[in-house]
Amino acid sequence: MTDNVTGKNQEASRDTEQARPEGGSRNVIAHGVECRIEFDKYINGRTAIVLLDAKNGERITTATVDVPTAELQPHHVLDSGENQCLN
Repeated sequence: MTDNVTGKNQEASRDTEQARPEGGSRNVIAHGVECRIEFDKYINGRTAIVLLDAKNGERITTATVDVPTAELQPHHVLDSGENQCLN
């Protein structure tokens, strides 16, 4: 199945080793589900922040959006505006 955000095959994306920020992985609660934070890339190379169910790895939400015309500094992302659900 292809991810509609990144254009990648979801299974292949999960299997790819991702660089993690120092300090390791951190879990958050989103939509009442404990989620693991993962970093991915949009098709244009910008960073995407994805929240996966900490128990089964299922994608819960993407916490960022890609607006190709937005001017961003390196390592900056745009919040999807739906993150009030995060604890």
